[in-house]
Amino acid sequence: MLSYFLAVLALLIIVALYVTLNAWIHRRVVRENATNEQPIESLKRGEEEKPPDRRKGYVQKATVGGRTVYIHTGEFKDGRLAEIFLSMVRADPEVEKWANCFVLAVSLGLQGGVPLERFVEAFRNEKFSPSGAVLGNDRVQWATSVVDYVFQDLALSYANEGTASPSAEQEDLVQPSRESESQPKLFEEEPCSECGQQMLKRNDNGLACQNCGSTQL
Repeated sequence: MLSYFLAVLALLIIVALYVTLNAWIHRRVVRENATNEQPIESLKRGEEEKPPDRRKGYVQKATVGGRTVYIHTGEFKDGRLAEIFLSMVRADPEVEKWANCFVLAVSLGLQGGVPLERFVEAFRNEKFSPSGAVLGNDRVQWATSVVDYVFQDLALSYANEGTASPSAEQEDLVQPSRESESQPKLFEEEPCSECGQQMLKRNDNGLACQNCGSTQL
């Protein structure tokens, strides 16, 4: 399981660096091809922009698929997103180090002029564990991974997007109709002790996790 997380995070870091490098190359090409009539200052904007020493931002606590996640943000003077930090409760130290490398790559891209929308487009809807219902965030109800959750929240906060709405597949779990409110809940509230997913279903032998297959009494 640990090697799986590390492989996923390594891939995400590569994609983040690719997005940043691609945007930087594009700006250099535009700058070199700029005519005298074009304002060079506007082309330079964001290339080496740094947030102020004392910066605004927010801290958002939520639970994604039974895993507690903290998002920390820092902003430029004009309120644009400048950096992000990610903390996961009880995360493996190796996973946490790779996660820090990932958000650092994204932060460097933001300070290098890469629009947040590019990262949102690249990383939203990434699918890996933990995933599932989101508790503690009024605007995001479901996430296919922690990375998907992070960029849903950032898009809502900084990319002028409306309230995130779950897909048709997710609406059955997140927003049940009035007719189904009286029906038994799909999964138990507590997360699985083995994989951390909130996918425990009761059977004759106790609680069976629909994600990893473990059984709990």
